[in-house]
Amino acid sequence: MAHVSNSDGADSNNNFRIKEMRYLTRSIVILALLTGLIYIRVVGMETAASVQENHRVSAGVFLFGLLILAMVGLVCGWRWELIGGLIAVISAIGIALITYFNVSEYPLFSAIAYSSPFFIAGILMLACWQRAHTNS
Repeated sequence: MAHVSNSDGADSNNNFRIKEMRYLTRSIVILALLTGLIYIRVVGMETAASVQENHRVSAGVFLFGLLILAMVGLVCGWRWELIGGLIAVISAIGIALITYFNVSEYPLFSAIAYSSPFFIAGILMLACWQRAHTNS
């Protein structure tokens, strides 16, 4: 079935809006990746010290793995928005849960702070994918 539109101007305006949304999303992804690098450094240092001291695996190891997975999702989302967005959102939910249940001071704030960059970027990727596929 062929796609028929009322005017070429509406299609070009819609394509411009999709591109504009992708640029905004990719800008936020870059900021989330930079934030993730800081989180990985902090969590990695604390986890390494904890494992050396206690000689057992702590929740920090899982948090570190989910941070890596969320960043991989953001990088994948640059090309494949659906897959990357899903990976980032699911990882962000896992990050929030692990942080909430393992931080003693201000658990809700910590959960939101650690997970929100990946969650927001992932939701925006999914929105870009949805918008591009409903209009094509």
